[in-house]
Amino acid sequence: MTVGAGINVSAGKLMVLGKCILNDVHDNIVVTPATGDGVTNGGFIGVVSDRTGCRRVFPVGKLEGLRFMCLFRFKLWWMTQRMGSCGQDIPFETQFLIVEVNDGSQFGKEGEALYTVFLPILEGDFRAVLQGNDNNELEICLESGDPAVEGFEGSHLVFVAAGPDPFQVITNAVNLENGGIPPKFIIIDDGWQSVGMDPSSMEAKADNTANFANQLTNIKENHKFQKDGKEGHRVEDPALGLAHIVNEIKDKHALKY
Repeated sequence: MTVGAGINVSAGKLMVLGKCILNDVHDNIVVTPATGDGVTNGGFIGVVSDRTGCRRVFPVGKLEGLRFMCLFRFKLWWMTQRMGSCGQDIPFETQFLIVEVNDGSQFGKEGEALYTVFLPILEGDFRAVLQGNDNNELEICLESGDPAVEGFEGSHLVFVAAGPDPFQVITNAVNLENGGIPPKFIIIDDGWQSVGMDPSSMEAKADNTANFANQLTNIKENHKFQKDGKEGHRVEDPALGLAHIVNEIKDKHALKY
């Protein structure tokens, strides 16, 4: 048995707060407890292996009959989400995975749910991502990106956190600042710009998506990036616009850029 905080591997099962998340866990999978504020129910999944290489894939265990949502990289700079209920539904380049377990560990049954986050991280010169295989196994793909860099430790590849509130679990899992890793810089994407439709255009919108008929109208911040901004009303004071947002972020996170 290997044990993390509220997480353990026993009898071939990955148990999280007493509930089974993965079956048929491989013998070389280990769990290391996490320490620090907000991670009382957290640990790190790692592997024991005498094999080296700039790219290695390690099966962890089978994920079957449990609902999950994941975020995976489908382009170099972009991620999107996917839902599923078994390991083979997990795409390559998965950067984030949250699994729901109800009482009885069966899909669709009522009862208090437990949410478990799997967050692949960096270890040394290697990065980890998640993926599934045809046997419904969750896999860890470990890469250095350099054929000359082959050796790795492998003990801290995926951070795992759990709890009954999915929002709190996610917040605790990704809060790097509380874990002693403050951000160095923050990039504000192009959603701050002003957009609008031509008078002759037709709205192209589905569900909660953006209106794809919108075009860039001004390289000035829209109302969402103005202090107390209101849709359809623009304040021309630069101190209440993007400069206000940037200064607020820099002050909050002690950033230089």
